[in-house]
Amino acid sequence: MSTASLNQVTILGTLGRDADSKFTTSGVNVCNLAVATNDRWKDKDSGEWKEKVEWHRVTLWRGENLAPYLVKGQQVMITGKLETREWEKEGQKHYTTEIIADRIQLVGGKKPEAGQASAAAAPAAAKPAAARPARTSAPKPQAPATQPEISDDDVPF
Repeated sequence: MSTASLNQVTILGTLGRDADSKFTTSGVNVCNLAVATNDRWKDKDSGEWKEKVEWHRVTLWRGENLAPYLVKGQQVMITGKLETREWEKEGQKHYTTEIIADRIQLVGGKKPEAGQASAAAAPAAAKPAAARPARTSAPKPQAPATQPEISDDDVPF
């Protein structure tokens, strides 16, 4: 008899910094992201709104085409799996749990300003040709469509 299991996570949050896009020694791109999600509730005793921000580490493999669009303030929906890594430093064990992204969707939020857009597009072009893997025929991501601003009162949950 086998036991079924599922390791899947979906978050909707805001990028806390531009994507940190690097290439491994074998030429594979890896993007590291910091995504903030928040929980908001009304305190029963005081009637005040409370908020807690949770930060998530996200790793995206082979995301070089998407990296220029992953800029601080951009809202994203990420689907992937949780993975915990362990390492030892100075005799002490350390752990980190991160989301290994299978899919990232740009969903709106803060739009890059003029200075940010050109700076965000530069990293891929600035890498020496030897450090970049050969281009594939994958389609380039399109910029997200503009959406009307919504407030927390508009969200149904």
